[in-house]
Amino acid sequence: MEFPTLHRLCIQSLATHIRNGIPIFIFDILHLFELFIEPSSRGKLKLLSICGAGFSPNFTSYISCNQALPQLEFIDISFNAVTEDQLKKLVQTHQKLSTVSLIGTPLQAHAQSEEHNVEFLTVANLESCIRSIKRYILATDKKVAICDQIHHILMLQNENHTEDVLRDCLQEVLNFRLDNWDAWLPSTRCLLELCRGSRIDIFTSDEVQKILVVFLHFSTFAWEVEELSDDYFALHSNIWRMFSECDAFRKHPGSVEKLCRSAAKMTRNCLCLNEESRRLWFYCVQVIHSCCFVEQDSRAYQHIIDNEDLAKDFLIKATYRVNFNDDTIKVFEVANVFIVHYATVNHHFDSNLTFYLIEVLWGSLYYEGNEFHQTLIHNFIHNIINSNRLDVWLYFQEPLFSKLTNWMTLHGHNVQKLTIMVFCWIKHYCECFTHNVNPETFSQMEWRATAIINTIHWYQPVEGHGLGLYEYLVRNGRGEVALWAKWILYCVREAGQAVEQMVEN
Repeated sequence: MEFPTLHRLCIQSLATHIRNGIPIFIFDILHLFELFIEPSSRGKLKLLSICGAGFSPNFTSYISCNQALPQLEFIDISFNAVTEDQLKKLVQTHQKLSTVSLIGTPLQAHAQSEEHNVEFLTVANLESCIRSIKRYILATDKKVAICDQIHHILMLQNENHTEDVLRDCLQEVLNFRLDNWDAWLPSTRCLLELCRGSRIDIFTSDEVQKILVVFLHFSTFAWEVEELSDDYFALHSNIWRMFSECDAFRKHPGSVEKLCRSAAKMTRNCLCLNEESRRLWFYCVQVIHSCCFVEQDSRAYQHIIDNEDLAKDFLIKATYRVNFNDDTIKVFEVANVFIVHYATVNHHFDSNLTFYLIEVLWGSLYYEGNEFHQTLIHNFIHNIINSNRLDVWLYFQEPLFSKLTNWMTLHGHNVQKLTIMVFCWIKHYCECFTHNVNPETFSQMEWRATAIINTIHWYQPVEGHGLGLYEYLVRNGRGEVALWAKWILYCVREAGQAVEQMVEN
């Protein structure tokens, strides 16, 4: 069979071999995969692709025949097990050869030839990677291999690259086709490394916005994949960590609101069932905090407070999913926005908020010694209590009651005073509700708590006696202190009876 006008031929993924080869004297371009070539045919072929896949015999067969294509200018031998001797023979026997692609071969870091005027497409350094990736438009597998090497090079801290090279690298990575899911991981990894440290400072505002668009697109699309691999999830998390740490993404008009909306959506999507997803959730919260409190973007802030479903979901995760660190105060600050806003909208009892108060009190223990954070926590508790949405009877039931009682005995810690103030306010609120008068503020409970703390100072805990503290205060306290302890004992008994009735029913 003859095709006298055929100039290009692509033969890929064939399961069979043509025993005698095929004549190629009429081809300009020939792509072969698992197909033996008959090199004795002389013609005008200028471009030959003999890409391997770890087992293709094409290159070995071609280089062993001791014959050459006289007009060949470009040969792609990517992903073949090429040796130095084979490469040397290839260059010497092809007089018009100008380019050899060595991507994915053992020689992919090969230096350029000094004896022959032949360019090797390699990944020896960042400049070589950029030159190589420019030669491919649709060859995703080769571009992925190049991107993997770019990522490796960018991760090396001892490598210094000029601004022009980094900007050129950015452009090529941004141009990488993203319609192939397999290409997303290496290209996005490269973008992430290009944003590390001071590198992002060399890019223009428009370039940073292009990176932002790619990252947000990746984040949205990645979350829609049902079974996200560990590599993709780690990259996803690192993107949001970058957003939380780098303010360059928030300097362009309109980007703050865009980031805040995406972060809010992500906080709802995160189930926070393991350490990795909790970390991702926390990075997104940090982004929300930066948008609303650092940048003070009014549209971002409005989007947050207008989302009641987000508020409910946020309080649940802030209660049960927080791992304390130096930035956890940001979680409390965002939660405080919801609490203050919805205090005027919704007055029904909220068990999530009730348990969240415990988390804030615990935060007081973590931030012991930080006066500024202690002041913030005091204000947060003040707003939680003023929301009038606490189901206070839960505090008289286990396991919360024992935990709160234990905090009351921690001498010298701010959590002791705050916990006692909470119970002082609960008692005061119940009395005001009975007499139909307005209660005092949470801050005004401090003088009541001081007298109780002074009496507790001499108390020696008795193991296995959970009510011992309050019985001690009844015996040794004066005036309001003794009345406060009696009231707590009464509430504990009432709460216990209520629980027993619920179990019986």
